[in-house]
Amino acid sequence: TIVPFMGIIATSSFLVIEDPAIKWTLAIIAGGGIATMTGFTDNLVSNGVTLLSGGIGRPIVELLNTCLSIITIALSFFFYKIYSIR
Repeated sequence: TIVPFMGIIATSSFLVIEDPAIKWTLAIIAGGGIATMTGFTDNLVSNGVTLLSGGIGRPIVELLNTCLSIITIALSFFFYKIYSIR
């Protein structure tokens, strides 16, 4: 999937490190690793709930996933406004 690559690009975009070797190594380890583990956990929970509930619980998990994504985006805008005032 494309998730690890997007994590690497997103992480490298905000790292303020002069040495490109250190910057990209850190982006690969941190950004790619966290993005991969997040995708893995999401799939594990969704498939586990589907297996245990016979498919009935999957829409609840997907709704929770969508709500948490929206909250994360809203918080990122909120904190950007707070910390960009300085």
